[in-house]
Amino acid sequence: PVVLGLGEGEVEIGDRFTIFQVVEEVRDVETNRILGHHVDILGWLEVRELTGDTSLAEIRTSYAEMRRGVRVMSRPMADRKVTIRTTPDSIEGQIVFLPSEHTVVADGGYVYLNRGEFHGVEVGSELEVFDSGLILNDASRRVDVRTPDHSVARLVVVSVTSETSVAFVLSSSREL
Repeated sequence: PVVLGLGEGEVEIGDRFTIFQVVEEVRDVETNRILGHHVDILGWLEVRELTGDTSLAEIRTSYAEMRRGVRVMSRPMADRKVTIRTTPDSIEGQIVFLPSEHTVVADGGYVYLNRGEFHGVEVGSELEVFDSGLILNDASRRVDVRTPDHSVARLVVVSVTSETSVAFVLSSSREL
């Protein structure tokens, strides 16, 4: 059991909250603008009793040690099924963050993107990660030529906000 600093009028019996702590800022690789924060999810709890200015809750799941002062946020029920949908070709963005202190990720991993609803991304949007073609010198013709871009991964968006999204790596031919 734990005491929450939220009471009558702020929560109701049965409300569920995710318990988390902020780890670091996530910045756009193009503009260095803060896009959000990487958080560690410590578990979740459910409100059991209202006690005026506070409430009593029960920790239902714990993934890590929790200390006094960790934060909580409403725990939305996420849909476990995602319908893949096409995405307009004009959306281009970058992977801006890899969770769990990873430096690379491949099939089955998650990536955070600097594009969201504002840019036309939706839950279920299928995206492609590609390597840009190279500019090489064709010595025989004495001209520079650009090789074609090539796809290295397929992603599907599983969570989206106005300017960012989280995508699951469906397949990749190399690490991202």
